[in-house]
Amino acid sequence: MAAMQSYFIEFESPDLLRVVGKDSEKLLQGQLTCDLSALPEIGACPGCLCDIKGRVIASFTLYRLNDEYYLEMSSGLGQTVESTLKKYAVFYDTEIESVSGRFQYLGLAGPDARQVLTSLVEQIPEENNAVIQQQGIVLRLVDHKQDRYSLWLENEKAEKAEALISRLKQSLTRGNTRDWTLADMTRGVYTFQPEDQGLFTPQELNYDLQGYISFTKGCYTGQEIVARMHYRGKAKKRLYQLQISSPSEPARQVKIINESGKAIGEVISVLNTDENSYAALAVCSKDADEIYSLEDIPDSRVIFRN
Repeated sequence: MAAMQSYFIEFESPDLLRVVGKDSEKLLQGQLTCDLSALPEIGACPGCLCDIKGRVIASFTLYRLNDEYYLEMSSGLGQTVESTLKKYAVFYDTEIESVSGRFQYLGLAGPDARQVLTSLVEQIPEENNAVIQQQGIVLRLVDHKQDRYSLWLENEKAEKAEALISRLKQSLTRGNTRDWTLADMTRGVYTFQPEDQGLFTPQELNYDLQGYISFTKGCYTGQEIVARMHYRGKAKKRLYQLQISSPSEPARQVKIINESGKAIGEVISVLNTDENSYAALAVCSKDADEIYSLEDIPDSRVIFRN
């Protein structure tokens, strides 16, 4: 889909956890990498949950809607996050529950998205991760440069949701999750998947550069290791955007090799963009400008975008 075309998407339900109770902020502040105290009463931020070795076991968008917190993440991650948090929740006045089916989930993108939303809601968020909540609608600005918005529609208000979706269909082209994923990839943003659990540090996924981590908030699980890498060292690997030319579609975890045949990293996300051409994200230790290719795929070529 052309970069400037406007569209909307109806997503399959992600995993969504609701955390409520007077000690909810204390519980989450002691486990998550993001700083909940910096959130407005209605707002959102990215964050992740690490293990004791400082490796990511889930990333998410954290919403604060007054006294309620919601963690939105890829399908398949919710159970792990819920069971991990519940180990500590017994010491707090808080409740954690899965509410994945409570909303319908939509994405809107392109120059016409804002104009359409203006006719549907009373106010439009103006900054990334700013949130507007009104009458069964939760609207978040994902990226102001791409005019991308995330929209939750409460299923209990199904009639209103159906009417709103009908208006979107009249105004915008229907997109698909591939369009949305490609837009994320062009920003260098990787959506964490269940098969990634325990494999990467936040720095290897560039989460420290994208606002997922507070280095001033204090302790959380894995904090000592994550902070040590930040203050004393340098990440040996980072997340890179790639353009790949290949006669066959690269698989996830295919190795990237340099001119000497040494593996410097692996592809973790890939999308076909043209004939024999692919956009990809990879975790690599790129040290110099060399000619790179894919292991076991002759005539492949890898170009680093960042």
